[in-house]
Amino acid sequence: MLKLACALLALSLSACAVIDISTLDTALPLAPEEYQIAVFQALGLDLRSVVYDEYSSDGRGASADLVSGIKTNISLNPELDLQARAYSASDSWGGRIGLKKLVYQEGRNYLALAPAFSYVQETNNGNNFDVRVFGAEMQILFSQKWGNQAGTIALRGNYNKYLEEIRHDDEEHYWVENKEYDVLHAGIRANLCLKYKFLYFIPEIGVEGIPVKNGVFTVLPSFGYAIGIEF
Repeated sequence: MLKLACALLALSLSACAVIDISTLDTALPLAPEEYQIAVFQALGLDLRSVVYDEYSSDGRGASADLVSGIKTNISLNPELDLQARAYSASDSWGGRIGLKKLVYQEGRNYLALAPAFSYVQETNNGNNFDVRVFGAEMQILFSQKWGNQAGTIALRGNYNKYLEEIRHDDEEHYWVENKEYDVLHAGIRANLCLKYKFLYFIPEIGVEGIPVKNGVFTVLPSFGYAIGIEF
């Protein structure tokens, strides 16, 4: 786990409004357990990098940064879980809340849908700008169970409404510039859920495709881990 954390830190770049794009879950419902809570780290997407601006952007491609946070699942019924997470990055914080619904199960194979809403905020008064991002996402998870362990492939897609307020102040004038963008990105994840009694550990890898506005289409690696308990 330490090596993975070091690799995440090595890949992370200087970033601002960073959204968590990890899955770190399976298609299996939480029942018969009622609660699951974990800490996690993963690579997140720097949303300020998905719109290229020749005056303020470092490059024409998207970039990533490390997010760290806490996540929880709560069983609502044998086929439905409530999911929530909160996290922070270098200069921002965010959260996600949604549901996971088991839609198909045959033998060891499980299929679930996980829609969610997200929010990210970054405030940088030193540079006179504020960023807020409202988003929605959908994940399709397919898992196969082997005893207490499970392997998962997840397809995911995000829509984000990016809002930026820039305050200009010189000796004679003060004015506010507002920018608004629609941001789309999607990817695939693969993970393993390893359990021992009430403990579980999920390592994950994947890729995310981001069409950068006025820039180049970027494919970023996405990997992370979660470690937690269920009861």
